[in-house]
Amino acid sequence: MLLLNNASQQDAQKIMVNFKLSLLDHLQQSEMRCNVSFSMGFVEFNLNKHSSIDLLLSEADQQMYVCKGAKR
Repeated sequence: MLLLNNASQQDAQKIMVNFKLSLLDHLQQSEMRCNVSFSMGFVEFNLNKHSSIDLLLSEADQQMYVCKGAKR
């Protein structure tokens, strides 16, 4: 889980794309033989919608499973 303060959903997506590319580059340079994958769920906090951290995390979790489903 990664929480970003004062970042939009678009900012978060850019950060994760850069992270993924950096990770893949590092693995290639180190010649490690492993497959790495992860799924991401993005949600922006909305005080009117997320009255608890559980609601916020639940929505992010749902988005992550949408991402996983798209990979299949």
